[in-house]
Parts: sequence; structure tokens; C-alpha cells
Amino acid sequence: MLKKKAVFPPRPETRAAEKLERSDEICGDEPSDRATADSTESRSGRAADEGAGAASDGRGNQTPGHECSQEKLKRLKTSRYFKNQASGPSKPKSALDIIKSSRWVPPRSPYDLIQEKLYHDPWKLLIATIFLNKTRGSVACPMVWQFFERWPDPESAYEADKKEMAEFLRPLGLFNRRAGQIIRFSHDYRHKAWVYPIELHGINKYGNDSFRIFCRNEWRDVQPDDYMLNYYHNWLKENAERLGV
Repeated sequence: MLKKKAVFPPRPETRAAEKLERSDEICGDEPSDRATADSTESRSGRAADEGAGAASDGRGNQTPGHECSQEKLKRLKTSRYFKNQASGPSKPKSALDIIKSSRWVPPRSPYDLIQEKLYHDPWKLLIATIFLNKTRGSVACPMVWQFFERWPDPESAYEADKKEMAEFLRPLGLFNRRAGQIIRFSHDYRHKAWVYPIELHGINKYGNDSFRIFCRNEWRDVQPDDYMLNYYHNWLKENAERLGV
């Protein structure tokens, strides 16, 4: 009886071939270039035997494996994910950035508060609250507009001569104290990192509530103590649906 001839499966490729094939896939070599890669790998092997090192052929030339690693590293470094990590966390927006991007326009009320006219400029609004602190509106409001003619922005205010400003504020009372408050507040306003003006020198709850109502559209979260601010706040709550706020 004849024995069947044993059939053996084809001999698997060597590890070197598999390694070369993977290198081709990573580095993007074309099939037609593999012969060149075989020759280069052979030369690289001889250089390694002669002690030239794994990353060089002894003449300063990089081997294909080293070039492939460098190419992969380059792709990773230029990845948009790496760019995001390198730039770090985004800087939080300041209070003024939020106000500039806001579309909030406080409705005009029958009470005609000065804050309704100054909502677009928080520094001026807060200056007005310093004027109105312990002073009647009929006296303070006309002087607010005169003050802005002489000191129209924070820089001009904190660089002002204190005696000159105090003399201007004399009709309001507490003029020396107010002048010092305005100068220091204006400097803090421009140079200090802040979220709410209560963090700044010279600004009390009345000023902070005015800022939140007229500049930040946070009137629902505020309960004012000042009676005129309460009039506006209650009017806003009663007419919110009609006003669309």
C-alpha cells in the first residue's frame, strides 16, 4: 500500500522580513523601493557588527529605522492635539471682556436713573455710585457729567492731582475721602484682576448691585438695599414679561 506524501505548510517568513514590511507600512515606502531598503538594511547590519551603533553607519548617516522614528515623532509633534496641549489652558475672560461681548441693554424706566445711561461704561457707572453715596441725586448727578469732562477715563482719574479733585468734589461733602476713593478705585479698575467691583477699593454693595443689574444682566440674583435701586428692580420684575427680559 502506497503512503501518502506528507505535505507541509509553507515556511513562514522570517522576522526580519516582517519587520521590514512593517517599516514599509509606517514610513510609506512603495513596493518598488523595497529592494533598496533590503540593501540598506544589509549595510546597516554590517555597520552594527563593526560597532558603528544602531542609529549610524559610522559615517554620520542615519539608518532607515532611525529616519522612520524621526518621521513618526515629527508627525506627532505637529499634531493639532499636541498644539492644544502646548498652548495650555485658555485664559479666563475678565469682567470687562464679558461685558463687551454681552448684548444686554437695561430697559429705560420711569425713574430715569443715571445707571440707565452709563451701563455701557462700567467705570463711569461705578464713579456715579461713589458720587451718589450719601448724597442726593439732584446734587450728585449734574456733577457726575462735569467730572467726566475733566477726567473722562480711569487713566486720567488715577493720574489726577488729589487736591484738585477734592476741591472739585467739595459740594458733595466728604470731598477728600471721595477723591482718594476715586483715584485708588480707578487704578484698581484698570490694573487689578477682578470679577465683581466689590473687589475694588471704594465700591460698596450699592455699586456692586448697580453693576450686576445694569452691566451684567444679573438683576434676578440681586436684592438691592438702596431705595431708588429697589424702585428700578421692582419695576423690572413686574414688567419683565412685557419687556422681554
